[in-house]
Amino acid sequence: MRRHLGFLGACLGFTVVLLDTTAVAAILPGIVADLGGGSSAGMWIAAAYLLAFAVLLMPCGTLADRIGPGRAYLLGLVVFGVGSALCAAAPGASALILARVIQGIGAAAMVPSSLSLIAGLYAERRLGAVLGIWSAISGVAAAAGPVLAGALAARWGWPSVFWMNLPVCAAALALLAALPRAAATPGAAGRTARVGRDGAGAVAAVLSLGLGAGIAAAQLLPEQPVAPTLLLAVAGAGLLVLGLRLDRRRGRPVLSLFDHARFRRVTACALFLNAAFYGQFMIVPFVIRDLLPDAQRVIVQGYALGALTAIAGSLAAARVLTSWPRPRRAAAGLLLLLAGLAAVGAGCCLGVAGLVLLGCALCGFGNDVAAVLLTADSVSGVPVAARGRGQGVFNAARQMGSAAGVAAVAVGSAALSGGDRIVLVLAVPALLGLCGAAVLLRPERPGSRSARSAPEPSTI
Repeated sequence: MRRHLGFLGACLGFTVVLLDTTAVAAILPGIVADLGGGSSAGMWIAAAYLLAFAVLLMPCGTLADRIGPGRAYLLGLVVFGVGSALCAAAPGASALILARVIQGIGAAAMVPSSLSLIAGLYAERRLGAVLGIWSAISGVAAAAGPVLAGALAARWGWPSVFWMNLPVCAAALALLAALPRAAATPGAAGRTARVGRDGAGAVAAVLSLGLGAGIAAAQLLPEQPVAPTLLLAVAGAGLLVLGLRLDRRRGRPVLSLFDHARFRRVTACALFLNAAFYGQFMIVPFVIRDLLPDAQRVIVQGYALGALTAIAGSLAAARVLTSWPRPRRAAAGLLLLLAGLAAVGAGCCLGVAGLVLLGCALCGFGNDVAAVLLTADSVSGVPVAARGRGQGVFNAARQMGSAAGVAAVAVGSAALSGGDRIVLVLAVPALLGLCGAAVLLRPERPGSRSARSAPEPSTI
Protein backbone atom coordinates (compact mmCIF):
# COMPACT_ATOMS: atom_id res chain seq x y z
CA MET A 1 0.00 0.00 0.00
CA ARG A 2 2.82 2.44 0.85
CA ARG A 3 4.35 1.84 -2.56
CA HIS A 4 1.05 2.60 -4.27
CA LEU A 5 0.64 5.81 -2.26
CA GLY A 6 4.17 6.84 -3.22
CA PHE A 7 3.36 6.08 -6.86
CA LEU A 8 0.23 8.22 -6.64
CA GLY A 9 2.27 11.05 -5.13
CA ALA A 10 4.79 10.82 -7.97
CA CYS A 11 1.96 10.86 -10.51
CA LEU A 12 0.31 13.90 -8.90
CA GLY A 13 3.46 15.97 -9.08
CA PHE A 14 4.13 14.97 -12.67
CA THR A 15 0.49 15.72 -13.51
CA VAL A 16 0.75 19.29 -12.29
CA VAL A 17 3.92 19.78 -14.35
CA LEU A 18 2.09 18.67 -17.50
CA LEU A 19 -0.98 20.72 -16.65
CA ASP A 20 1.13 23.85 -16.55
CA THR A 21 2.82 22.94 -19.83
CA THR A 22 -0.48 23.03 -21.74
CA ALA A 23 -2.81 25.08 -19.53
CA VAL A 24 -1.08 28.43 -19.81
CA ALA A 25 -1.58 28.53 -23.59
CA ALA A 26 -5.34 28.74 -23.01
CA ILE A 27 -5.13 31.77 -20.70
CA LEU A 28 -2.35 33.76 -22.38
CA PRO A 29 -4.74 36.29 -24.00
CA GLY A 30 -6.28 37.06 -20.61
CA ILE A 31 -2.87 37.37 -18.95
CA VAL A 32 -1.59 39.76 -21.62
CA ALA A 33 -4.78 41.83 -21.45
CA ASP A 34 -4.42 42.12 -17.67
CA LEU A 35 -0.65 42.59 -17.29
CA GLY A 36 0.23 44.17 -20.64
CA GLY A 37 3.39 43.60 -22.64
CA GLY A 38 1.79 42.51 -25.89
CA SER A 39 2.14 39.23 -27.74
CA SER A 40 5.92 39.16 -27.24
CA ALA A 41 5.49 39.09 -23.45
CA GLY A 42 2.84 36.40 -23.85
CA MET A 43 5.21 34.21 -25.84
CA TRP A 44 7.94 34.58 -23.22
CA ILE A 45 5.49 33.77 -20.42
CA ALA A 46 4.91 30.43 -22.14
CA ALA A 47 8.51 29.87 -23.25
CA ALA A 48 10.26 30.81 -19.96
CA TYR A 49 8.83 27.72 -18.26
CA LEU A 50 9.68 25.38 -21.12
CA LEU A 51 13.22 26.69 -21.58
CA ALA A 52 14.08 26.52 -17.86
CA PHE A 53 12.60 23.03 -17.80
CA ALA A 54 14.62 21.80 -20.80
CA VAL A 55 17.87 23.51 -19.74
CA LEU A 56 17.98 21.92 -16.28
CA LEU A 57 16.71 18.40 -16.97
CA MET A 58 20.17 16.81 -17.24
CA PRO A 59 21.73 18.56 -14.20
CA CYS A 60 18.63 17.71 -12.15
CA GLY A 61 18.90 14.08 -13.24
CA THR A 62 22.44 14.04 -11.85
CA LEU A 63 21.13 15.66 -8.65
CA ALA A 64 18.60 12.84 -8.27
CA ASP A 65 21.43 10.28 -8.47
CA ARG A 66 23.39 12.17 -5.81
CA ILE A 67 20.74 12.86 -3.16
CA GLY A 68 18.19 10.20 -4.05
CA PRO A 69 15.10 10.44 -6.27
CA GLY A 70 12.74 10.96 -3.33
CA ARG A 71 14.61 13.96 -1.96
CA ALA A 72 15.08 15.47 -5.42
CA TYR A 73 11.38 15.04 -6.12
CA LEU A 74 10.33 16.66 -2.84
CA LEU A 75 12.70 19.56 -3.49
CA GLY A 76 11.22 20.01 -6.96
CA LEU A 77 7.67 19.95 -5.56
CA VAL A 78 8.47 22.72 -3.08
CA VAL A 79 10.20 24.89 -5.70
CA PHE A 80 7.35 24.35 -8.15
CA GLY A 81 4.77 25.27 -5.51
CA VAL A 82 6.65 28.46 -4.61
CA GLY A 83 6.90 29.36 -8.29
CA SER A 84 3.16 28.78 -8.75
CA ALA A 85 2.33 31.10 -5.85
CA LEU A 86 4.62 33.77 -7.30
CA CYS A 87 2.94 33.37 -10.71
CA ALA A 88 -0.51 33.86 -9.21
CA ALA A 89 0.61 36.97 -7.31
CA ALA A 90 2.72 38.47 -10.14
CA PRO A 91 2.06 42.23 -10.49
CA GLY A 92 3.41 42.47 -14.04
CA ALA A 93 4.59 40.53 -17.07
CA SER A 94 8.28 40.62 -16.09
CA ALA A 95 7.55 39.24 -12.62
CA LEU A 96 5.40 36.51 -14.14
CA ILE A 97 8.16 35.50 -16.57
CA LEU A 98 10.62 35.21 -13.67
CA ALA A 99 8.13 33.17 -11.65
CA ARG A 100 7.62 30.88 -14.64
CA VAL A 101 11.38 30.26 -14.69
CA ILE A 102 11.16 29.19 -11.01
CA GLN A 103 8.32 26.85 -11.94
CA GLY A 104 10.47 25.38 -14.70
CA ILE A 105 13.33 24.76 -12.25
CA GLY A 106 10.97 22.82 -9.98
CA ALA A 107 9.56 20.86 -12.91
CA ALA A 108 13.07 19.94 -14.09
CA ALA A 109 13.84 18.49 -10.65
CA MET A 110 10.60 16.51 -10.56
CA VAL A 111 10.46 14.80 -13.96
CA PRO A 112 13.67 12.68 -14.02
CA SER A 113 13.41 11.89 -10.30
CA SER A 114 9.76 10.80 -10.64
CA LEU A 115 10.63 8.07 -13.12
CA SER A 116 13.62 6.93 -11.04
CA LEU A 117 11.34 6.90 -8.02
CA ILE A 118 8.69 4.79 -9.74
CA ALA A 119 11.32 2.39 -11.10
CA GLY A 120 12.62 1.89 -7.55
CA LEU A 121 9.16 1.16 -6.17
CA TYR A 122 8.25 -1.74 -8.45
CA ALA A 123 9.91 -4.88 -9.78
CA GLU A 124 11.20 -4.87 -13.34
CA ARG A 125 8.49 -7.27 -14.50
CA ARG A 126 5.76 -4.80 -13.44
CA LEU A 127 7.45 -1.69 -14.77
CA GLY A 128 5.73 -1.66 -18.17
CA ALA A 129 2.22 -1.87 -16.70
CA VAL A 130 3.01 0.76 -14.06
CA LEU A 131 4.45 3.14 -16.66
CA GLY A 132 1.35 2.58 -18.76
CA ILE A 133 -0.82 3.84 -15.89
CA TRP A 134 1.60 6.73 -15.31
CA SER A 135 1.48 7.66 -18.98
CA ALA A 136 -2.32 7.44 -19.06
CA ILE A 137 -2.54 9.86 -16.14
CA SER A 138 -0.04 12.11 -17.90
CA GLY A 139 -2.09 12.03 -21.09
CA VAL A 140 -5.25 13.02 -19.24
CA ALA A 141 -3.38 15.89 -17.57
CA ALA A 142 -1.94 17.21 -20.83
CA ALA A 143 -5.30 17.03 -22.58
CA ALA A 144 -7.26 18.48 -19.65
CA GLY A 145 -4.89 21.41 -19.17
CA PRO A 146 -6.44 23.88 -21.64
CA VAL A 147 -10.03 22.90 -20.74
CA LEU A 148 -9.47 23.18 -16.99
CA ALA A 149 -7.51 26.41 -17.34
CA GLY A 150 -10.22 27.98 -19.47
CA ALA A 151 -12.94 27.04 -16.97
CA LEU A 152 -10.98 28.34 -13.97
CA ALA A 153 -10.01 31.57 -15.71
CA ALA A 154 -13.61 32.22 -16.77
CA ARG A 155 -14.87 31.72 -13.21
CA TRP A 156 -12.10 33.20 -11.01
CA GLY A 157 -9.57 34.81 -13.33
CA TRP A 158 -6.23 33.60 -14.67
CA PRO A 159 -4.38 33.60 -11.26
CA SER A 160 -6.64 30.73 -10.16
CA VAL A 161 -4.90 28.47 -12.71
CA PHE A 162 -1.65 28.89 -10.76
CA TRP A 163 -3.29 28.78 -7.31
CA MET A 164 -4.75 25.41 -8.33
CA ASN A 165 -1.23 23.93 -8.28
CA LEU A 166 -0.77 24.49 -4.55
CA PRO A 167 -3.30 21.95 -3.19
CA VAL A 168 -2.08 19.39 -5.74
CA CYS A 169 1.54 19.87 -4.61
CA ALA A 170 0.44 19.63 -0.96
CA ALA A 171 -1.41 16.37 -1.66
CA ALA A 172 1.66 14.95 -3.43
CA LEU A 173 3.86 15.88 -0.45
CA ALA A 174 1.44 14.15 1.94
CA LEU A 175 1.35 10.99 -0.17
CA LEU A 176 5.14 10.87 -0.49
CA ALA A 177 5.41 10.84 3.30
CA ALA A 178 4.31 7.19 3.01
CA LEU A 179 7.21 6.39 0.70
CA PRO A 180 9.53 3.55 1.78
CA ARG A 181 12.77 5.12 3.02
CA ALA A 182 14.88 2.92 0.74
CA ALA A 183 13.19 4.40 -2.32
CA ALA A 184 13.67 8.00 -1.19
CA THR A 185 17.43 7.85 -0.58
CA PRO A 186 20.27 6.52 -2.74
CA GLY A 187 21.67 3.14 -1.89
CA ALA A 188 25.30 2.26 -1.57
CA ALA A 189 25.61 1.79 -5.32
CA GLY A 190 24.12 5.20 -5.91
CA ARG A 191 26.51 6.83 -3.42
CA THR A 192 29.63 5.28 -4.91
CA ALA A 193 28.53 6.15 -8.43
CA ARG A 194 28.20 9.87 -7.77
CA VAL A 195 29.61 12.02 -10.50
CA GLY A 196 32.68 14.04 -9.67
CA ARG A 197 32.49 17.80 -9.53
CA ASP A 198 33.72 18.21 -13.07
CA GLY A 199 31.14 20.67 -14.30
CA ALA A 200 29.38 18.19 -16.57
CA GLY A 201 25.98 19.35 -15.38
CA ALA A 202 26.87 22.96 -16.08
CA VAL A 203 28.13 22.03 -19.53
CA ALA A 204 24.89 20.14 -20.21
CA ALA A 205 22.88 23.17 -19.12
CA VAL A 206 24.85 25.46 -21.42
CA LEU A 207 24.38 23.04 -24.31
CA SER A 208 20.65 22.88 -23.78
CA LEU A 209 20.47 26.66 -23.44
CA GLY A 210 22.38 27.13 -26.70
CA LEU A 211 20.13 24.74 -28.58
CA GLY A 212 17.03 26.10 -26.86
CA ALA A 213 17.96 29.67 -27.77
CA GLY A 214 18.17 28.83 -31.45
CA ILE A 215 14.85 27.01 -31.40
CA ALA A 216 13.17 29.68 -29.27
CA ALA A 217 14.24 32.31 -31.76
CA ALA A 218 12.54 30.36 -34.53
CA GLN A 219 9.29 30.24 -32.56
CA LEU A 220 9.22 33.58 -30.78
CA LEU A 221 10.65 35.85 -33.46
CA PRO A 222 9.06 34.65 -36.69
CA GLU A 223 9.06 38.13 -38.17
CA GLN A 224 12.85 38.39 -37.95
CA PRO A 225 15.27 37.33 -40.72
CA VAL A 226 16.16 33.64 -40.81
CA ALA A 227 19.93 34.26 -40.56
CA PRO A 228 20.05 35.12 -36.81
CA THR A 229 17.98 32.04 -36.01
CA LEU A 230 20.32 29.83 -38.01
CA LEU A 231 23.35 31.40 -36.34
CA LEU A 232 21.90 30.66 -32.90
CA ALA A 233 21.16 27.08 -33.89
CA VAL A 234 24.69 26.63 -35.26
CA ALA A 235 26.10 28.14 -32.06
CA GLY A 236 24.06 25.66 -30.04
CA ALA A 237 25.35 22.77 -32.14
CA GLY A 238 28.92 24.04 -31.66
CA LEU A 239 28.39 24.11 -27.91
CA LEU A 240 27.10 20.54 -28.12
CA VAL A 241 30.27 19.32 -29.85
CA LEU A 242 32.49 21.23 -27.41
CA GLY A 243 30.60 19.96 -24.38
CA LEU A 244 30.74 16.34 -25.51
CA ARG A 245 34.51 16.61 -26.04
CA LEU A 246 34.95 18.07 -22.54
CA ASP A 247 32.66 15.41 -21.14
CA ARG A 248 34.77 12.67 -22.72
CA ARG A 249 37.99 14.08 -21.23
CA ARG A 250 36.52 14.39 -17.72
CA GLY A 251 35.32 10.88 -17.12
CA ARG A 252 32.32 10.81 -19.47
CA PRO A 253 29.55 10.95 -16.85
CA VAL A 254 26.91 11.61 -19.51
CA LEU A 255 28.53 9.97 -22.52
CA SER A 256 28.85 6.67 -20.64
CA LEU A 257 25.07 6.36 -20.88
CA PHE A 258 25.41 6.20 -24.66
CA ASP A 259 27.62 3.12 -24.36
CA HIS A 260 24.29 1.32 -23.91
CA ALA A 261 22.97 0.73 -27.43
CA ARG A 262 19.39 0.37 -26.22
CA PHE A 263 19.51 3.72 -24.44
CA ARG A 264 21.02 5.38 -27.53
CA ARG A 265 18.26 4.11 -29.75
CA VAL A 266 15.32 4.94 -27.50
CA THR A 267 16.67 8.42 -26.76
CA ALA A 268 17.10 9.20 -30.46
CA CYS A 269 13.67 7.79 -31.24
CA ALA A 270 12.06 9.74 -28.38
CA LEU A 271 13.44 12.95 -29.87
CA PHE A 272 11.87 12.14 -33.26
CA LEU A 273 8.61 10.97 -31.64
CA ASN A 274 8.13 14.21 -29.73
CA ALA A 275 9.13 16.24 -32.78
CA ALA A 276 6.49 14.46 -34.86
CA PHE A 277 3.74 14.55 -32.22
CA TYR A 278 4.11 18.16 -31.12
CA GLY A 279 4.65 19.25 -34.71
CA GLN A 280 1.32 17.75 -35.72
CA PHE A 281 -0.29 19.01 -32.51
CA MET A 282 0.53 22.54 -33.67
CA ILE A 283 -0.33 22.32 -37.37
CA VAL A 284 -3.40 20.05 -37.49
CA PRO A 285 -5.83 22.70 -36.08
CA PHE A 286 -4.67 25.18 -38.74
CA VAL A 287 -5.09 22.62 -41.52
CA ILE A 288 -8.61 21.83 -40.29
CA ARG A 289 -9.45 25.52 -39.93
CA ASP A 290 -8.40 26.33 -43.49
CA LEU A 291 -9.89 23.31 -45.26
CA LEU A 292 -13.02 22.14 -43.41
CA PRO A 293 -16.38 23.74 -42.70
CA ASP A 294 -17.45 23.78 -39.04
CA ALA A 295 -13.75 23.61 -38.19
CA GLN A 296 -14.06 24.53 -34.50
CA ARG A 297 -16.32 21.56 -33.77
CA VAL A 298 -13.96 19.18 -35.59
CA ILE A 299 -10.93 20.56 -33.72
CA VAL A 300 -12.58 20.15 -30.30
CA GLN A 301 -13.81 16.64 -31.11
CA GLY A 302 -10.42 15.71 -32.54
CA TYR A 303 -8.61 16.80 -29.37
CA ALA A 304 -11.11 14.90 -27.22
CA LEU A 305 -10.75 11.72 -29.30
CA GLY A 306 -6.97 12.04 -29.29
CA ALA A 307 -6.94 12.33 -25.50
CA LEU A 308 -9.18 9.27 -25.05
CA THR A 309 -7.21 7.09 -27.44
CA ALA A 310 -3.96 8.28 -25.84
CA ILE A 311 -5.18 6.84 -22.54
CA ALA A 312 -6.09 3.59 -24.31
CA GLY A 313 -2.67 3.49 -25.96
CA SER A 314 -0.90 3.99 -22.64
CA LEU A 315 -2.78 1.12 -21.04
CA ALA A 316 -2.47 -1.15 -24.08
CA ALA A 317 1.27 -0.66 -24.61
CA ALA A 318 2.30 -3.33 -22.11
CA ARG A 319 -0.40 -5.81 -23.12
CA VAL A 320 -0.63 -5.80 -26.92
CA LEU A 321 1.65 -7.85 -29.20
CA THR A 322 3.75 -8.98 -26.23
CA SER A 323 5.53 -11.55 -28.41
CA TRP A 324 7.14 -8.69 -30.34
CA PRO A 325 10.31 -7.01 -29.09
CA ARG A 326 9.72 -3.63 -27.50
CA PRO A 327 11.47 -1.66 -30.31
CA ARG A 328 9.19 -3.23 -32.90
CA ARG A 329 6.09 -2.45 -30.83
CA ALA A 330 7.23 1.14 -30.33
CA ALA A 331 7.85 1.42 -34.08
CA ALA A 332 4.31 0.14 -34.66
CA GLY A 333 3.05 2.98 -32.48
CA LEU A 334 5.01 5.48 -34.57
CA LEU A 335 3.58 4.01 -37.77
CA LEU A 336 0.07 4.40 -36.34
CA LEU A 337 0.89 8.06 -35.72
CA LEU A 338 1.94 8.37 -39.37
CA ALA A 339 -1.27 6.64 -40.49
CA GLY A 340 -3.20 9.15 -38.40
CA LEU A 341 -1.45 12.05 -40.12
CA ALA A 342 -2.28 10.54 -43.51
CA ALA A 343 -5.93 10.20 -42.50
CA VAL A 344 -6.07 13.82 -41.30
CA GLY A 345 -4.57 15.04 -44.56
CA ALA A 346 -6.88 12.90 -46.70
CA GLY A 347 -9.93 13.90 -44.67
CA CYS A 348 -9.13 17.60 -45.00
CA CYS A 349 -8.56 17.33 -48.76
CA LEU A 350 -11.76 15.32 -49.28
CA GLY A 351 -13.83 17.34 -46.82
CA VAL A 352 -14.66 14.24 -44.73
CA ALA A 353 -14.69 15.18 -41.04
CA GLY A 354 -15.03 11.55 -39.91
CA LEU A 355 -11.73 10.65 -41.55
CA VAL A 356 -10.05 13.59 -39.81
CA LEU A 357 -11.39 12.41 -36.44
CA LEU A 358 -10.13 8.88 -37.15
CA GLY A 359 -6.71 10.36 -37.86
CA CYS A 360 -6.70 12.29 -34.58
CA ALA A 361 -7.60 9.09 -32.73
CA LEU A 362 -4.78 7.16 -34.40
CA CYS A 363 -2.28 9.92 -33.60
CA GLY A 364 -3.17 9.85 -29.90
CA PHE A 365 -3.12 6.05 -29.65
CA GLY A 366 0.10 5.56 -31.61
CA ASN A 367 2.00 8.30 -29.81
CA ASP A 368 1.26 6.92 -26.35
CA VAL A 369 2.00 3.31 -27.30
CA ALA A 370 5.43 4.40 -28.50
CA ALA A 371 6.02 6.79 -25.58
CA VAL A 372 5.31 4.18 -22.88
CA LEU A 373 7.56 1.57 -24.45
CA LEU A 374 10.40 4.02 -25.06
CA THR A 375 10.16 5.27 -21.46
CA ALA A 376 10.28 1.71 -20.12
CA ASP A 377 13.37 1.01 -22.22
CA SER A 378 15.04 4.24 -21.10
CA VAL A 379 14.60 3.23 -17.44
CA SER A 380 15.69 -0.40 -17.77
CA GLY A 381 18.41 0.26 -20.35
CA VAL A 382 20.85 1.95 -17.91
CA PRO A 383 22.34 0.92 -14.55
CA VAL A 384 20.26 1.65 -11.43
CA ALA A 385 22.85 4.12 -10.10
CA ALA A 386 22.58 6.20 -13.30
CA ARG A 387 18.80 6.25 -13.69
CA GLY A 388 18.48 9.89 -12.63
CA ARG A 389 21.03 11.01 -15.21
CA GLY A 390 19.48 8.70 -17.76
CA GLN A 391 16.03 10.19 -17.30
CA GLY A 392 17.51 13.68 -17.40
CA VAL A 393 19.11 12.96 -20.79
CA PHE A 394 16.04 11.10 -22.09
CA ASN A 395 13.60 13.85 -21.13
CA ALA A 396 15.93 16.59 -22.35
CA ALA A 397 15.99 14.85 -25.73
CA ARG A 398 12.19 14.74 -25.71
CA GLN A 399 11.95 18.45 -24.90
CA MET A 400 14.43 19.32 -27.63
CA GLY A 401 12.44 17.17 -30.03
CA SER A 402 9.20 18.94 -29.09
CA ALA A 403 10.70 22.37 -29.66
CA ALA A 404 12.42 21.30 -32.89
CA GLY A 405 9.20 19.77 -34.23
CA VAL A 406 7.22 22.94 -33.54
CA ALA A 407 9.94 25.09 -35.11
CA ALA A 408 10.12 22.86 -38.20
CA VAL A 409 6.36 23.02 -38.67
CA ALA A 410 6.39 26.79 -38.16
CA VAL A 411 8.97 27.17 -40.93
CA GLY A 412 7.01 24.83 -43.19
CA SER A 413 3.70 26.60 -42.60
CA ALA A 414 5.30 29.98 -43.34
CA ALA A 415 6.51 28.63 -46.68
CA LEU A 416 3.30 26.80 -47.63
CA SER A 417 0.53 28.89 -46.08
CA GLY A 418 -2.41 29.84 -48.23
CA GLY A 419 -5.06 27.69 -49.87
CA ASP A 420 -4.80 23.93 -50.02
CA ARG A 421 -1.00 23.97 -49.82
CA ILE A 422 -1.07 24.04 -46.01
CA VAL A 423 -1.96 20.34 -45.97
CA LEU A 424 1.54 19.66 -47.32
CA VAL A 425 2.96 20.83 -43.97
CA LEU A 426 1.71 17.54 -42.50
CA ALA A 427 4.63 15.95 -44.33
CA VAL A 428 7.03 17.59 -41.84
CA PRO A 429 5.90 15.66 -38.72
CA ALA A 430 5.36 12.59 -40.90
CA LEU A 431 9.01 12.60 -42.00
CA LEU A 432 10.16 13.13 -38.41
CA GLY A 433 8.09 10.16 -37.26
CA LEU A 434 9.45 8.04 -40.10
CA CYS A 435 12.99 8.83 -38.94
CA GLY A 436 12.08 7.63 -35.44
CA ALA A 437 10.65 4.37 -36.76
CA ALA A 438 13.77 3.83 -38.86
CA VAL A 439 15.98 4.24 -35.78
CA LEU A 440 14.02 1.55 -33.93
CA LEU A 441 13.76 -0.91 -36.81
CA ARG A 442 17.46 -0.75 -37.65
CA PRO A 443 18.95 -4.15 -36.69
CA GLU A 444 21.03 -4.04 -33.51
CA ARG A 445 24.65 -5.05 -33.95
CA PRO A 446 25.41 -8.37 -32.21
CA GLY A 447 28.46 -6.89 -30.49
CA SER A 448 26.68 -3.92 -28.96
CA ARG A 449 26.66 -3.57 -25.20
CA SER A 450 22.90 -3.85 -24.78
CA ALA A 451 22.71 -6.85 -27.09
CA ARG A 452 25.27 -8.64 -24.94
CA SER A 453 24.08 -7.73 -21.47
CA ALA A 454 20.59 -6.24 -21.32
CA PRO A 455 17.87 -8.88 -21.68
CA GLU A 456 14.44 -7.48 -22.38
CA PRO A 457 11.79 -8.09 -19.71
CA SER A 458 9.17 -10.28 -21.27
CA THR A 459 6.16 -8.61 -19.67
CA ILE A 460 6.74 -5.02 -20.80
